[in-house]
Parts: sequence; structure tokens; C-alpha cells
Amino acid sequence: QAVNLLGMKNIGALVMGLALRNAVPSKGLDRFWDSAARTALVASHLAHTLGCADKEEAHLFGLFHDCGIPLLMQRFPNFRETLQLANNASDRAFTDVEDSRHGTNHTVVGSLLATNWHLPEHLRDAIRLHHDPNVFQSNHRSEVLNLIAIGHLAEHIESTFSRLSGDSEWDKIERSIMEQLMLSADRLAELIRDAYELLEESGV
Repeated sequence: QAVNLLGMKNIGALVMGLALRNAVPSKGLDRFWDSAARTALVASHLAHTLGCADKEEAHLFGLFHDCGIPLLMQRFPNFRETLQLANNASDRAFTDVEDSRHGTNHTVVGSLLATNWHLPEHLRDAIRLHHDPNVFQSNHRSEVLNLIAIGHLAEHIESTFSRLSGDSEWDKIERSIMEQLMLSADRLAELIRDAYELLEESGV
């Protein structure tokens, strides 16, 4: 009955989310995984609404794009401090802060995990490149760039919805996101309002 109601692809997305959460265990990260689930939901919705990416792939990207963070938390006891520094770094790339403190970053680890899970190449590329400050000036495929743009917008929406606050990462990349997705300020505001309603109704 669940398969008939939700559809096979939606069931697959739910199973993938549960499997990822169980495969990368780390105590005290329930809020992290809840946030990832909400981001994935919004990313799928945006992909469907804008018609610029496959909604199931957008959902997977929402789940996997930060999956390297729990692994690095297990490896480095002070990684939470690194995340705080990276979130507040308005003049440096997020991953530059990670690299300078640990010699690696969550996008590299996340793309390796995605490879191990046999995700498509363009999804792995999007995970690896989503904090590259020059990615939207590159010649990467549009499916990679659209996934990154949708993911950042979904993460911004989830952050402002859940914590009523923004972050320096969105401030650094907002203009590039709007250009990549060809959004006006009014259209962006409309998408955010609709996504808030989706999150309220979903109860995720």
C-alpha cells in the first residue's frame, strides 16, 4: 500500500535517507540529519517547480551534500569548532577553513562516500564542488551547476525556516544562485514562501 501511495521512487528516496543516516552514525547529530531531510525535501520541490533538475537527484543531493561532516566529526574532535569558524568566514571559502585546519574537507569526504554508494558521476561532482567559489564561472555541465544552485537555495530556506537565521555562505553565493537559476527577486521570494508552506505541512 505504501508503494502504491508514494510511488517507487519516493520509497527509494526514503530508504536511501534512512540507510545514509544509519551508515554514518555519530552521537548527538539528530538535528543534522533532520536538517538534511528537510533540505532534501525542499531541493526536490525546487527541482520540480523550476524544471531544471531531476527531483529525485535533487533529493539525493540534499541528503548527501554534507554527509562528510559526521565522518569528519568522528575523526577530528574539534571539527564542530571548525564548522563554526567556516560558517562565520565571510572572506574565505567554507572548505578553505576546513583544509587549513584538517588537511581535508567535507566535500572531498562526501564525494568519496557518494562514489562508494555508486551515485551518478554528476551527483558526485556536485557534492565535491558545491563550496567552490568559482564553480558558476566554470565549464561544468549544467546538471551539476543546477544541482549545486538548488542545493544552496534549499539549504538557505531550511536554515531560515528552522533557525530563523541566515549564514555567510548564502551571502557569498546568492547572486550566482539567482543568475544560474534565472530568478528575479520576486520569484525568489515566492519560492521561499512556497517552500516554507511545504515544510510546515510536511512536519519533517
